[in-house]
Amino acid sequence: MVFILPEEFRATKGQENTLEGDVFSYESFECRLAEVEEAPEQQAPTTKTSGTAMKLTAEQLCFSKPTKEMANHLRPLFITTNFGGIPVPKVMVDGGAAINLLPHRLLSKMGRTENDLIPTRLTVTNFAGGITKTHGILDVDVIIGTKELKIAFFVVDTTSTTYNALLGRDWIH
Repeated sequence: MVFILPEEFRATKGQENTLEGDVFSYESFECRLAEVEEAPEQQAPTTKTSGTAMKLTAEQLCFSKPTKEMANHLRPLFITTNFGGIPVPKVMVDGGAAINLLPHRLLSKMGRTENDLIPTRLTVTNFAGGITKTHGILDVDVIIGTKELKIAFFVVDTTSTTYNALLGRDWIH
């Protein structure tokens, strides 16, 4: 799956490559990008920003450990949703997940059975590289805030999760 940013968001020539309100500041770490005036074959590894080739030196790639305040946004996002009329707490929103997952244990709590699943032979690989076979796909009417959507969940056996469902990229888009 490939996502392409619309042309209207392209940086204009000479535009600063920072956003207003950014937490990270190159100036505070004295890490700078120097414009390259050498021929391309003589250059060190480069990066391209706003149409200008830049050369990075070892000093420019210095990053200090982020403070607790800077890393606060790295915590998992849990929300409470409504699955077919049943409130479900601890639903994890994961923009890195390619699919939506529903633990098998939640089927009976939702009043559903194996007969409600659409058969599939898909297997799911977790972050540790373990492979899990899916039981099937379950279409669920989900209400999140003011939005009501029909979302397809892959039902898997899992006992080690801290969430009741996982909403991935397709839900966010």
